[in-house]
Amino acid sequence: MRYSAIVLAALLAPGADPAPPPLTVEQLTRVRSLVKTHQEEQAGLKTRLDKAQRDLADCYARFELNDAEVKALHDEILDLQGRLLRGYDAMQRELRLIVGPERFLILSRRIDNALRNPPEPKK
Repeated sequence: MRYSAIVLAALLAPGADPAPPPLTVEQLTRVRSLVKTHQEEQAGLKTRLDKAQRDLADCYARFELNDAEVKALHDEILDLQGRLLRGYDAMQRELRLIVGPERFLILSRRIDNALRNPPEPKK
């Protein structure tokens, strides 16, 4: 039996959980806004983090280490990583305030996929 057939059978089996209720217009608006804002914030932080990491790699590529520059870059990288983590945490907490547990799992997977595969910037 193919995987999709197994999943379909499980969903249609007696006692299977019914489909979660659809999102309200307000919930949909809030989720879209949350994801868009989070994507924009994360993109900017990731760009800055990538640059700081490249700058640090450049420091290490030179024989003479500039300790002050290395320390400043370490601090910047740790700060940016912390901000990325705190931003993701805030988004996850906000999502739970918008939707209930019956919708959370499906929506959370979709959001994580959207965050891993952000839309290409418009040119």
